Amino acid sequence: MAKKPSMKGLFEKTETPSQDTEAEKAKKRRPIGLYLRMATRAEVEKIAAAEDLPVHAILAYAVAYFVRQYKAGKVKIETTKKTTLNLDV
Repeated sequence: MAKKPSMKGLFEKTETPSQDTEAEKAKKRRPIGLYLRMATRAEVEKIAAAEDLPVHAILAYAVAYFVRQYKAGKVKIETTKKTTLNLDV
């Protein structure tokens, strides 16, 4: 006759909670929403299809690439100021 399996640990957690350090927590990814114009999205989808990668991977790479270029001083963001006049009538 076969041995009856022990039910002692049946409902115990299978993993112990990880003790992440601050550096490890900083490495974790967090989701972010991003709205793109339809034409831009279509181009990203074409690139993803050509490279046989998911759209998310292309967008994640593009953002990481932009950040590296910005930190290296190769990208300058142009801004304009808009002045508005409020009139009390």
